[in-house]
Amino acid sequence: MGNDLPGARALQEANWLRVQSCSQRRVLNEWREQFRHLGAGEIATVLLAKELNADVALIDDRRGRQLAEANGIRVLGTIGLLEVASEKSFIPDLRATYSNLLREGMFIDKRLLNLSLKRFNLPSL
Repeated sequence: MGNDLPGARALQEANWLRVQSCSQRRVLNEWREQFRHLGAGEIATVLLAKELNADVALIDDRRGRQLAEANGIRVLGTIGLLEVASEKSFIPDLRATYSNLLREGMFIDKRLLNLSLKRFNLPSL
């Protein structure tokens, strides 16, 4: 799933990234019934973050973020992650990165991207 998306191969080959499954299958299934408005990915992310005592969970979905925060998990979304990467000079051009995301068809609110660019004193998209 998602293997044909831009960047998929780079993520699959990244040696700094580890894919891990949620071991709490019973709770995952219970939460999927309880939180039908969320996808399995968001639910598994929250459960795995709890299981690993993670510093932060990467979730964009508003309702998924709310579930994570209700469970005491700090949340960061795509924009926040890219802002941190830009601050640490891992991304040389934040505006170009945002433009590329939009051009590749990522579903992301352009207003949020422009607010982010404004915080960095960069021109709007």
